[in-house]
Amino acid sequence: MDTTQLLKGVLDAAVLAVVQHEDAYGYDIVRRLRDAGLGEVGDASVYGTLRRLYSAGSLSSYVVPSDGGPHRKYYAINPQGRAALDAQREDWASFSLALSTLLDASRKTRRAAHDRRRTMNATTQPRADIPAFAAAVRAELNDLPADEVDDLLDGLEADLSEQAEDSGEAFSLPDAATYAAELRAAAGLPERNGRAVKVPVREQLERARQAAATRIRSSRFGSATLDLLVSLRPVWWIARGVAFYLMLVFLTIPFIGRADYVPTNIVAWAILAALVLLSIQWGRGKWLPHRWVRGLRSALNVAATIVAAIALIAAPTVLPQYFASQSAYANYVPMDTTQPGLVLDGERVRNVFAYDAEGNPLENVQLYTDQGTPLTTVGTEGVMNGWWWDEYFLGGGGPVTTAYEGTGRSPLWNVFPLREATGVSEWDADTAIGTLPRAPFAQVPAVPAQPDAGTEPTPSPTLGPSTGTDTAPLPEPAPEVEATP
Repeated sequence: MDTTQLLKGVLDAAVLAVVQHEDAYGYDIVRRLRDAGLGEVGDASVYGTLRRLYSAGSLSSYVVPSDGGPHRKYYAINPQGRAALDAQREDWASFSLALSTLLDASRKTRRAAHDRRRTMNATTQPRADIPAFAAAVRAELNDLPADEVDDLLDGLEADLSEQAEDSGEAFSLPDAATYAAELRAAAGLPERNGRAVKVPVREQLERARQAAATRIRSSRFGSATLDLLVSLRPVWWIARGVAFYLMLVFLTIPFIGRADYVPTNIVAWAILAALVLLSIQWGRGKWLPHRWVRGLRSALNVAATIVAAIALIAAPTVLPQYFASQSAYANYVPMDTTQPGLVLDGERVRNVFAYDAEGNPLENVQLYTDQGTPLTTVGTEGVMNGWWWDEYFLGGGGPVTTAYEGTGRSPLWNVFPLREATGVSEWDADTAIGTLPRAPFAQVPAVPAQPDAGTEPTPSPTLGPSTGTDTAPLPEPAPEVEATP
């Protein structure tokens, strides 16, 4: 008897009866229905019914990975489904002997079927034409929302692979368009309107990711590698948080003038901890209240991946230099610049002019301190930094002194008077030319004659003994006449 029309009315009850004692996946349900006597049931009708029962809340589902092929999507009955099954059992108690036999099947038969299903689940390998067929069916359903298509076709490749193994050479794939139409009808979905729905880029990327994962898991090595990468996701979440911190460091360089790759204070450590926590929560699917936040996460993922790759490549070179510079910075003793250069009564000396004993100005006079150190107006800072112009006065608008050129083109700052130029700034210091300045005085008073070194001064007359009379004064010496030079 052709029970096709009858099955349309009782297929919900038949499917619920199959999973009432034990969870099952799509093709396992089809096989158990056929083993029970419902040989004319179509697998597409069953898959559509599963989708409809799941949408109605009578079934729940979960995915079980497979060692040798695509994953399985299992369906389980829930309290709402049991209530629906009880109601349908009462309404259709006299439907047919096949359905009654199925409802009263012993637990031993179900356990044997369960064991055989698990064995096949571990050994079934997908055929090359089955993924192409599944892709063609998906194309026929592309006018439906992506989540509905995924629910309809989830586990389809694994079910068809097992069905092909059971049927052997007699197995053949149906027409994809017909199969898709049967899925629509069984699931209660509208017929194809002839126009494909524009799929958002995000969904296209997600589909491509799922397809790539399916291809990778088709081999044992690929599946093991992908499982390892999935288990390492928390490590990437932490690394991504560190990459976020490095990105923030790069952005703050123009403001603080340096890059602290390693936190140096409690505030920096707090910022790093907050960014790592944010990355972990994003990895867990948390703290994403709005769609724009998810878009921001995607953009930052790309940037963090680039920064992490650059940091990994540059770490062997940059980190030793960074720690060396930090050590030098920690040991740096700052120079006392409160009194730079030559200072007199708190004021910086610009130039020094020397005069001879007769009061005439001198040129090219070299001066040294009592320690043998060249006496300069620019101090240690100017000498050590190789100044050619006194940078203390540079750009101030007044005269700026410049050094003499010594041996090896080194600046000499202890030769006076220093040459000067007016209005020199740091922009034209390379082209400015200094000239010998005019002395502050054309002539200064001559230095008085001084006694020779090592002679004692002539004692002045003193009073004699107190005899009441004064000693006669000595005559004054005649003034010395200086020889004409």
